Amino acid sequence: MGDDYLIWSNEHRAWRGPRRWGYVWRIENAGRYSRDEALEICTATAASGDAPEPLREIPVRRVDVEFLLDREAQAEIRKAAG
Repeated sequence: MGDDYLIWSNEHRAWRGPRRWGYVWRIENAGRYSRDEALEICTATAASGDAPEPLREIPVRRVDVEFLLDREAQAEIRKAAG
C-alpha cells in the first residue's frame, strides 16, 4: 500500500476524493489511487485545460505526503544534516 497516490488539485486547492469523485481538504479523506490511475486522471485534466501551467492536478505518492507531514522525521533529518 506504500505506492498508492493522492491527487492534489491546484484548481480546487484540495485533494481529489475517493472513486474520482469530488475534492476534500483532509488527507485522510482523500482518494487512494494506483500510479497508473493517478497519471491517467492527471493527464486527462491537463489535456482539458487551456493553459498547461500550473497543472490542474498533480499525482503525489502518499508516503511522501505523510513523510512531509511527519514533524519527528523532519527533525531527525535536520539533526543528521548538522
